[in-house]
Amino acid sequence: MKSDLLDHWPELVSALVAAVDSEWSRGGPLHHWRKGDSDQLVSDLDLRLDVAIRTTLSGYYPRLPVLSEELGWLHPDERASTQRVAVVDPVDGTDSLVEHRDSWWTSVALLEAGVPRAGVVYQPTTGVIHDSQAPRDMPPASGAIGLSPDQFEASETPALRRSEGLDGFAIVPVPHAVEKVAAVVEGRCDASLFLPSRKSPGWNSKPASSSNPAGCCAWEPPSPTSATRRTRSATSSSRSPFPPTPSTSSRSTGAGAASCTRTASRS
Repeated sequence: MKSDLLDHWPELVSALVAAVDSEWSRGGPLHHWRKGDSDQLVSDLDLRLDVAIRTTLSGYYPRLPVLSEELGWLHPDERASTQRVAVVDPVDGTDSLVEHRDSWWTSVALLEAGVPRAGVVYQPTTGVIHDSQAPRDMPPASGAIGLSPDQFEASETPALRRSEGLDGFAIVPVPHAVEKVAAVVEGRCDASLFLPSRKSPGWNSKPASSSNPAGCCAWEPPSPTSATRRTRSATSSSRSPFPPTPSTSSRSTGAGAASCTRTASRS
């Protein structure tokens, strides 16, 4: 009989946190470099955590394929057997790590038949854990919307902010995909919004596996007009009209926006 994917989830979360803490506590100099010709940073901690998380996962799911931000698929045949898969980003926000800011996170998700079953994000410097299987109560509305720091300076941002109906909200800088979700879950923002610009043309909703079960929804509106209407409704009433199941691979490619917002009830 096939076991449920989440049979060992609580033990796995504890083991993952311990593995991440073990690597993080080693200290020493942090070496970092650019990925190829891109502006994205990667560090030796990214790679060490990638290996540590894979090793921990293998103790609970020996044959589970793992897709990671840094190492991808380790074996070519893993692509063909993805009924169950773990998706890992060892460090989301390496630039924050390098600059000694606590807005970087480690994230792990389990998917089955392409649907997120569970996810956990962990911030080692603060010890904060957000587990999709241990949702928290809804925090009070903040009246704030999170926006990537570089988008404050983008030439397209003022017009897009007006088109998204953001006038009247407090716009606060929130970097990185997982930090955007954490800001919403913790009540620092009522929503986190991505406005595509020339510098950052797309947003990958990879933290959806932990945000959706915890009472958030990562969603890509089809147009700026609908994004305006739905973002206002969700933020003002704390009742989300967004679809219940987000995509884990959607990417904004046009002038629309991707957002994460809180919903009224949590299971």
